[in-house]
Amino acid sequence: DASKSGAKIKVTFKNNSGVAGTEVVQIYVKNDDVNETLHPHLAAFERVDVPANGTAEVEVIVPDSAFTTVDDDGVRAVRGTTSTVYVGCGQPDTAQ
Repeated sequence: DASKSGAKIKVTFKNNSGVAGTEVVQIYVKNDDVNETLHPHLAAFERVDVPANGTAEVEVIVPDSAFTTVDDDGVRAVRGTTSTVYVGCGQPDTAQ
């Protein structure tokens, strides 16, 4: 299934409270390429229900296209040699 092609990332959530909750794991990618956007871009996300005082694991598939950039001629391709992947419950704070 082509929709399942990409990098698989497993995330485990732990809920230390006595109340069940829901989180959204967000995966951002920043490719090392001159054509990349200024900030990391949202590549994938998945909602996960975490039971009270429990844990939950979710697998997120980051599509292959997240590791591509588009040049000035509109051509999408894999460029550069590295990508930085950020995993969390919100947008990464890259200010330093």
